[in-house]
Amino acid sequence: MKNIIFLFVMMVFVSCHTSYKYEQGVKDYLHKVHQINEENLLDKIFYIIDVESCECGKYNLEALAALANPTPKLTIILVGTADYVKELQSKFQSPDVNFLSDPQKQIFRYETGLGKPILLHFKNKQIIYHHYIIDPEIVNAIQYLEKIE
Repeated sequence: MKNIIFLFVMMVFVSCHTSYKYEQGVKDYLHKVHQINEENLLDKIFYIIDVESCECGKYNLEALAALANPTPKLTIILVGTADYVKELQSKFQSPDVNFLSDPQKQIFRYETGLGKPILLHFKNKQIIYHHYIIDPEIVNAIQYLEKIE
C-alpha cells in the first residue's frame, strides 16, 4: 500500500513539474526576433506553429479559428510560409487574437524545442505550462485555452 501511495505522489509531482528546458532559448527568440521583452511575459500564451513542417499546422490553425472566445493573452506565431495560412487567418472572428510571423524560420537558430506545434504559457516571466501538440492532442490544447480568462 505504501508503494502505491508513493507512486501516486511521485506521479502527481512529476506531472506538476512545469519547467521547460528550452525556456531561455524561447525568451531569446521572442526578444531578438519579435522584440518581446521579458517584462512583457507576465501573463502571455504563445502557440507556435511551423506551418511548413506538416499538415498538423493546418489542423491547429483550424482548431484555433474555431475558438469561441479566445483569450487576449494568446499570440499565435506562424513559422515559415504556407498557402493555407491567409485563408485560415481570415476565419478568426475575434480581434483579440494576435499573430506574429517568422517567415524566415529564425526560430531554428535558437534552442526552443520546436518540432510539432507547441503551446507555452508564461506567467511572471516563467513558463508555467508547455505542451507539444501532436494531432490527437489538439483538443487538449484548445481545452486549455478555453479555460484561460
